Amino acid sequence: MGPRARPPSELLPRSRGKHPLSPPARRSFSAPLTALLLTTALLSPLAAGCSTQRPPAQRLPMELLKNRHRRARRAATTGSLLGVVVGPDGAPLDFALVTAIPVTADPEDGQPPFLTTSLSRGKFELQGLPPGEYGLTVTAPAANASTPTSQNTPILAGSFAGVVSVQTRETGPPVFVRLAPQDLVLRGRVTTEDGSPLPGALVRAVRESPYLGDHFFAKTDNHGDFILGLPQGKYFLVGQAHGRRPARIDLPESPLPEALANLQVHLPPALEIPPEADLSAWVLSSGGVLSSPDAADTADLEKLAPLVGDARVVAFGEASYTAGEIARLKLRMFQKLVRELGFSALMIEASQADVRALDEHIVRGKGTLAAAIRGLGYFSLDTEETTELFAWMRAYNEDGRHRKKLRVFGVDVQRTATAATFVQAYLEKVDKALARSVETTLDRLRVPGLGADLRTRPEDEQEAFTSDVEAVARRMTKNRRVYIAKSNWSEYTHATEDIAALVWAVRVIRDERERAAAMADVAKRTLATLPPDTKVALFAHATQVSRRPEDRGMGALLAADLKKQYLPIGMTFYQGWIRAWDFTRDPGVDRGTKLFRLAPAEPGTLESLLAGAGASMFYADVRKA
Repeated sequence: MGPRARPPSELLPRSRGKHPLSPPARRSFSAPLTALLLTTALLSPLAAGCSTQRPPAQRLPMELLKNRHRRARRAATTGSLLGVVVGPDGAPLDFALVTAIPVTADPEDGQPPFLTTSLSRGKFELQGLPPGEYGLTVTAPAANASTPTSQNTPILAGSFAGVVSVQTRETGPPVFVRLAPQDLVLRGRVTTEDGSPLPGALVRAVRESPYLGDHFFAKTDNHGDFILGLPQGKYFLVGQAHGRRPARIDLPESPLPEALANLQVHLPPALEIPPEADLSAWVLSSGGVLSSPDAADTADLEKLAPLVGDARVVAFGEASYTAGEIARLKLRMFQKLVRELGFSALMIEASQADVRALDEHIVRGKGTLAAAIRGLGYFSLDTEETTELFAWMRAYNEDGRHRKKLRVFGVDVQRTATAATFVQAYLEKVDKALARSVETTLDRLRVPGLGADLRTRPEDEQEAFTSDVEAVARRMTKNRRVYIAKSNWSEYTHATEDIAALVWAVRVIRDERERAAAMADVAKRTLATLPPDTKVALFAHATQVSRRPEDRGMGALLAADLKKQYLPIGMTFYQGWIRAWDFTRDPGVDRGTKLFRLAPAEPGTLESLLAGAGASMFYADVRKA
């Protein structure tokens, strides 16, 4: 499949950026930076990092492949994989669909995997693989659209054979792959936007697991129909075809068989790359060229004000949490919003209870800024750039000329220790009996790594844990007057905020897809406590600020509530360095961070397209693309 080209409103930014903890004499990217402020929705970028430890692929005795044709030796820059596919009974299985997926691949970018078919007693060989690591998966012949399959024919479940390493000019050890009996079966059709079937399209089922490359594929037949047998798990599907943009559909968590028997995937057409002259004209007419991420003069941001208009919430999305230039650009824009457009609050992607100490410092100078930032618990917020941002907010508040003081709030729910500690202390003060009944649950909410542990527990234990937290929330509401009388309004408000966040935290632990709804709810609760004329900036990842429902971020939920008063502004870039979690070690151990260098964007991506816009740094209104 050739590279896809789409206008900026349809393309996604890469989760890539420059490491913000670099030495003081920081430089911009080694190639021109492209910073684009997207005022429409953004699709989910691929998280940066490397693969986890994975189960080893099974080795196959060489004698099973002794009849493989020997090819003449030649200079090569690629490698290959070979092996045998068998059924549950151990018999060789022909016409199975074998795929190798680069572990760094974005499942939603529409790029095809390396495909082959098992033949001649289940043998397969994947040739022309660039050196690297690949997830190896095999699906049954029905997924290969090779033979008609009736509704009553059992469909073998696909198999994830692990991650294999490919070296230049090497075949590597043979791989033995055994398919399993029927388990989860998907049936459906891939069509164009007008309902015409798409023969030869691919359907990718992406499993939520610790392993990258854990993707299963099916081909569509001449009628656009597909059948895909899968092992049990949580999945989302991505349909893709040449000349079409990929499309994603989410499967329900516990689907009934009939819900998986008629899945419909509609693929819109690919869009053409606009001429560079048109792109440059669009930049100049709807936005402008930026002189520097650090410039004190805001003349190059004059067109930002009309873009913001009457929006009450302006959300700045970042393609990478650790992109230094993006962080400094956000500071420049936030300063302009505060000084000229009346903005006075900032929401950040950190836990609500943890951010209170930072807010106390910014408003009243309580404690130290360094301690408040460390208390947020995220390396991506403990940087020179964020320190500069919060220090500027504190200095602004200290200036007596500014009667409206700046505030900062958290909207995330992933860290629970601070909230659980406050709730437990509050219950000890106002309701000792309730505090004793939920003591174990609140204690566990203060333990690092709770999420990984709770997800492995039996369902009834998870339900009991959830019930404890929800019971506290209900009691807080029911006994409002009694609790306030035994404490004060401020303590009661903080306790209700924290228990609401803990209810969401438990839901997110059990199903990470709830995180966007959790963050949107916390943000809306915070807005409800502020004067109606308060204007708020929101800093979060690009996926979370997107206003399109299909992007599954909190932005879509905020936009549904705030309508035109919500404005997302996204950012992306061309190449650079990031600091990200290191997934190269066992997923069960504590992870540190690691520097990753990201090469220039590949041809056909948004970033490569924007590199020809005639400016190394700019912003533009995607609504006018």
